[in-house]
Amino acid sequence: RKFSKEESELKRLTRAREQNVKTRTRFKNQIHKVLDAAGIGLSIFITDIFGKSGMYLLRGLVERKSLEELIPGIPTNRIRKRARELYELIPVQLNDTDVLLIRQALDTMDFVQKSINEIDAILYRIAESHKDDLQILMSVPGVQFVAAITILAEIGNYRDFKDGDQLACYSGLT
Repeated sequence: RKFSKEESELKRLTRAREQNVKTRTRFKNQIHKVLDAAGIGLSIFITDIFGKSGMYLLRGLVERKSLEELIPGIPTNRIRKRARELYELIPVQLNDTDVLLIRQALDTMDFVQKSINEIDAILYRIAESHKDDLQILMSVPGVQFVAAITILAEIGNYRDFKDGDQLACYSGLT
């Protein structure tokens, strides 16, 4: 199957985005490991330590702020109300190595997120010319924009297939 230049570029963009997401996930996992090794149970307290409150606490720990300094500024009321539990879950300050590893991972994640945002902006521009196809794909439960544009990128123009069976075969479903 021969892809047009535009289809090939869309495929390259969605694949680059996927690699960036994998990279970001790798650094998130690294931060979890550093915290676990340091005996800091932040993930027990906050479901997503990379959400607003979690990032606030992570950055505060990296800046070596005390819990007394951090607790009043926790952005989420629900988390702030339970903040006294943090004293049990964060019994120690991070050592120099932990601070370095977490800070570098956070910096890398910020850079990678900017790359993802840049690709997303291009994908949304490209999506304008595929509105109808994306709307159909996104009508499938669980298929959001990124999955829909990735499906389009991987199959190219579905009208190039003579029928659904040929598309299913191409996609490796049959």
